[in-house]
Parts: sequence; structure tokens; C-alpha cells
Amino acid sequence: MKSYNCNNFRDRLSVDLNKESITFFDSILTPLRILVRKLRLFREFFYDFNRFCRYSSVVHRGNEREKLQALLVMAYHSLEKGLSLPSPRPGFGIKHINTLISRLNLYVNKYGFDCYVMASLNALEAYNNFNINNGINNDYIDEYIRNLKSRLEINYEYELCSGTKTINKKEFIESSNVNFRKFFEARSSVRQYSEESVSSDYIKDAVKIALKTPCVCNRQSWKVRVFKEKENVKKILSIQEGAVGFAEKIGTLLIVSSDLSYFQSSGERNQCWVDGGLFSMSLLLALHSFGLVTCSLNWSKNSYIDNLLKETMDIPQSESIIMLISVGHPLHTFKVASSWRKPVEDIIFFDNDIS
Repeated sequence: MKSYNCNNFRDRLSVDLNKESITFFDSILTPLRILVRKLRLFREFFYDFNRFCRYSSVVHRGNEREKLQALLVMAYHSLEKGLSLPSPRPGFGIKHINTLISRLNLYVNKYGFDCYVMASLNALEAYNNFNINNGINNDYIDEYIRNLKSRLEINYEYELCSGTKTINKKEFIESSNVNFRKFFEARSSVRQYSEESVSSDYIKDAVKIALKTPCVCNRQSWKVRVFKEKENVKKILSIQEGAVGFAEKIGTLLIVSSDLSYFQSSGERNQCWVDGGLFSMSLLLALHSFGLVTCSLNWSKNSYIDNLLKETMDIPQSESIIMLISVGHPLHTFKVASSWRKPVEDIIFFDNDIS
């Protein structure tokens, strides 16, 4: 007669019951976990949605100085783009002219004269001169320019250019004749710095270079905050939590942001990240050109952490933080991560290869 071990039977039964219990609870908990994740994601989307509605010109159009500045830039830059075409049509863009004049009147009456007004005026004058040279006189534009100039403050001085400029091919080729591959490939994210402090002049010059970064309608929504005080740097890095192991070596820290006030349509809801990312790369390369080493510290944070940094460092809610950048002088020898890069074939696709 076959004998049974009761203990083994009970153990097996217990294991089977536990498995069934786990499966049962998982069938309930897994959908709940997914729902919680979706709700968290929705909260973050709503945070971005709410900020874009409030601070951009999508809903409240041009109701603040920065918003109106962006609308001015959009209007006068449309004239600059038209003048830079291969064969501009004399008399083009009357619709843009009316928009520019309307916005100029509003801006000057509210805020007076500044560089935005001067840039608009220069573009308008360049447009008017182009038409005059092509046999088209517009008395309305002519008179408007004269009236606006007559209202200029006598002591107002601001050197800037607007309209178009002529580039010589030979000079262009000569100026671009640098070993950019070598320059670019020499840049890495560096986490080892010397004790030498970074001059503010380097930072200013790097930002000035980065201002040549392309951006939507030349609106230049960028902001750069420079922190050198040890306590400030420490506070920021403790919130960011991405510089563990080298935070104490960072003497200069930048926060790059993009101001939502400069965007004005639902189609531009992601443009602050595009423009801000391009500017950040330009800034990294400009700093590299001065022999400085940098490390990009990402800002992929939830709304709570985002608000915490803004409140701690007095950053307006209208700005979207793009990234943090640590800056320093290099050691005599230092190590960087030797990171693998994808094959070019995984990145690039030519139209004749796409079926």
C-alpha cells in the first residue's frame, strides 16, 4: 500500500495556494499600478499644459511686455526673411507691414523705445529702401518711419543691425575652414575640475557666441543663470541629484531655461525644448572653445522638483528649465567616459533607401 507524506503534501498545497494568491492579487494590483502611473503622467502633462496656457501668447496674446516683444520680433523677422530670398518681389508682405506697425504702436505707447523698437524700425526701413530702389514708393510707410524717428529720445543710443547683410563666398569659406570634427570630438562631459575659478568674462563671451543659435522666428527665448556662490551651487545640485561624486568640485553652475512668453501658438508647445536644446549645445561648444570643460546635467524632473528649484533660486514660472551645466578648468590629466556611439547607418536614412 502506497504511503503519503502529509508534510510534503501540505507544503505543496501551500505553495500552490500562494501562487494562486499572488496571481489573483497581481491581476488586481497590476491594473491599479498602471492607473497610478497614468495619473502621475497626466498630472505632469497638466502642469506643462497649464504653464503654456498661462505664460505663452496662445490664450492671452501679447498681454505682457515679453509676449509683445516676441510678437514684434516675429513681425519684423518676416520682412528680413523676405528680403533674404533669392529674388524678393517688390512690394511683398504688406500684411506683415500692417501687423508690425500695429504692434509697434502698441509697444511704444506702453513701454517706450528700446532695442526691440529699434530692430523693428531698422527692418521696416530696410524693407522701405528695397521697395524705393525697385521703383515702389509707399507714402504711408515713409511717413510712419519719419514720425517714429521724430519720437525717438534724443539721448537714445543702441547699436544694432536689422534687415539683411551681404556675405562674400570666399570669406564665408575661409571663416568656416576649421577642423570642426577634431574640435567637436575633443569635447566630452567632464566631471573632474581644477581649483581655478572660471572668469565671468568667459561665460559672457560664450553666451554671446551661443546667441547665433537658430531659433523659431529669431525670438531668442533663452535665459542663462550663473551661480558661483558655494551655498547656491550646493543647494541647486542637492535638488538636481545628478552630480553625485563630483558635486563638491563644481565651482560654476549654469541653469539654462527658455521663456514661454516668446511662443504664441499651440503648434509651438514643444518649441521651448527645441530652441533651448539647440542653445545649450551651442553654449557647451562655445565654452569648449575657451578651453573650459563642462558637464550637462539633465533636468528631467516632475512638477514638484521643478517648482522646488524655481522657488529656491527665484526662477519665474514662465520659464522652462532646459538643463544645468557645470563649468570648470581642466586638470593636467583627467578621465572621461568612453561612450559607445551608434553606427551612422542606424541614424541616417536617405530618401532613395526608403521604400
